[in-house]
Amino acid sequence: FTMMQLRLSSCAARLPGWAPRISMRFSSFDNGKTSTSSPNEVTWESLRIPDQLLQKISHYGISSPTQIQKMAIPPILKGRNVMFSAETGTGKTLAYLLPLIQRSMEKMKKENTNKEQEKTKETDPVAKRFSKRLQKETRDKNNRRPRIIVLVPNRELAHQVFATAKQICGGEMNCALLIGGPKRNTQASTLTKESPDLLVATPQRILHHRQQDRIYFSKMDALVIDEADVLVSEQGGFKKEIEKIVVPLRRKGEDRKSPVQVVAASATVTPSSTKFLSEHIPDLRTIRGRNTNKPTAKVVHDFIRIKQHEKQDKLIELVQVLKDNMRGNEPVMVFCNSSKSCRATDHHLNENGFNASSLHSGIPPSRRKDEWVKFRKGESQVLVCSDIAARGLDTTKVNLVVMFDFPKNGVDYLHRSGRTGRLGSSGRVVSLVNHKDDFLAAKIEEYIKYGKSLEALSVEQLIHEQKLEEQKSQNVKQKTVAGRHPDKISKAELKRKRDVKANIAEKLAKLKKYLI
Repeated sequence: FTMMQLRLSSCAARLPGWAPRISMRFSSFDNGKTSTSSPNEVTWESLRIPDQLLQKISHYGISSPTQIQKMAIPPILKGRNVMFSAETGTGKTLAYLLPLIQRSMEKMKKENTNKEQEKTKETDPVAKRFSKRLQKETRDKNNRRPRIIVLVPNRELAHQVFATAKQICGGEMNCALLIGGPKRNTQASTLTKESPDLLVATPQRILHHRQQDRIYFSKMDALVIDEADVLVSEQGGFKKEIEKIVVPLRRKGEDRKSPVQVVAASATVTPSSTKFLSEHIPDLRTIRGRNTNKPTAKVVHDFIRIKQHEKQDKLIELVQVLKDNMRGNEPVMVFCNSSKSCRATDHHLNENGFNASSLHSGIPPSRRKDEWVKFRKGESQVLVCSDIAARGLDTTKVNLVVMFDFPKNGVDYLHRSGRTGRLGSSGRVVSLVNHKDDFLAAKIEEYIKYGKSLEALSVEQLIHEQKLEEQKSQNVKQKTVAGRHPDKISKAELKRKRDVKANIAEKLAKLKKYLI
């Protein structure tokens, strides 16, 4: 293929008229499965994103699309099923919201134009009355037929995606939020009154409303699975719920001429998530950024070996150094592995004069939102949190992440460390490692140093590999004679050693008889 490309390129140089065609053909060459290279010289205009949408995201300060946006937006605009991944803080939310909202807006404009044409054609007064009656009867159901549904794993990420989607849509598309916390009857009335075109929801809540016939999927254009590796994971995920949603949407229904477009996004890709999505979406196209499953390049990683009872004092020292030597208003995120650990750490920080907020599953949903807003506005300097805050949340101002409790696997480490160094900025991650976590921490430190992917690293996996190595060495040891493998020992030497053993056994038997 490379030789053919070089020959055609030389031909293109001789024939100027053919050059654009040849280059265009090669740029659009695709096997339909995986793409790893990003196009050069790509702008928002070349991606066909209209100015009216770009003006609504101007406050983000993104003058040109990021690498993953250049790679993901074109196939999504064409209506393809896409699973894309890239390092944290690279604008994945905009990478799926912009093209999907644009497609839906264009489709809505065409539908409205067709409706206006049909109205002008209706001249019979009886037909007019009949059509008005039909519209009145179906108005309630039509109000509950969204065009885009975005599924997310938790409330905090749902609020953030909803705010971004609402800003992009403006008044042209209605947006609604379906998450745990608010009463379901209140949400049902909201679905009827506001007639949402775009829904941001958690899987369990949207399934409940679908089973109660409070929402219908017949007009859906696209389904987004954000943080796909979490949502379809077998441990602590929503695999069954996602399956109940995806399977019906992939069938051609009476109201739908073709299956719904599916877009999956994540900062990390796991074999289980890839397998699940490929099974249910055979024509899925996979796009990976250059640094998928790797930490951000401009982030410095420090691993401090420390005893468990010294960790709280070390945390106070770290936050104090940041406050004294840097700008005192810079926010810090401290990650813990449990709600109990979050409470203890939060209390210790507040007792030592630091204004700290908390974000974990032990806090009621309404208070969790208040704590997060308080941290975002700069009213509290430190956020003590669990892995709820590790995925998707926009934390562009955070320059220091402290892992008070070390994570259990490489994927969680990636997402926690991804709260700093976002959008090309620099940052620092400090991990407090005790003797129990040193085994995994040493491997992660080694993988970061040599630029390896972290998705396969976990305590369980490392222990399993260690057991296999021990079993392998034990099997080899059992097959050796005098510390050497039998293949490396001559037959004569083996015979001599067997004869010596037999001679010793014979003498021992005679000695026993003598003693008796």
